[in-house]
Amino acid sequence: MKSEIVNPDPLALKFFTGAEDMFWKRSEQYQNITVSDLSGSSGEVTISLFNIPIHHSASDQIDYLADSNIGPFIIEEIFQTGVNFAAIKGFRHASYYCFNCSKEINISGSRPETFEFMLTYKKFPPFTVKIKLPAVICLNCGSLNGVIMKGKDVDVVQAVENAFRSKGVEIKK
Repeated sequence: MKSEIVNPDPLALKFFTGAEDMFWKRSEQYQNITVSDLSGSSGEVTISLFNIPIHHSASDQIDYLADSNIGPFIIEEIFQTGVNFAAIKGFRHASYYCFNCSKEINISGSRPETFEFMLTYKKFPPFTVKIKLPAVICLNCGSLNGVIMKGKDVDVVQAVENAFRSKGVEIKK
């Protein structure tokens, strides 16, 4: 576990009357740490995050997200680059199509598969994301397609949130 003490600069607040005194009364000393394993599930989706950056509050012993946008960043990366999801088409009856060759695929034979990738967010060290969800191999091109049933994409969001909460990480500060 790496750590580094972070003290916000009180001189940045010098332009506000009394801000420096208020700063030291209300501020906390944070320690940047990396948590080795956070895992959460929702529906058929399980997320594991390895070496994720966290701020540890020395005064109240609470862990916070190192950046409030890291959760949305992880979710966006899962859908954009981390997992190759089958495309869903159709309003009343959903049909699924291979992300690679665009041929229709049968999702009835889907089975749990694990997708793993590294992410780097802003100035923080890289961390690993593992996501286990239903997937199917395209019979036309052999590509592995992640499958999220229509309307179940919320399971990915909830699984990420549950991963943070699994070790008591506060999502909002």
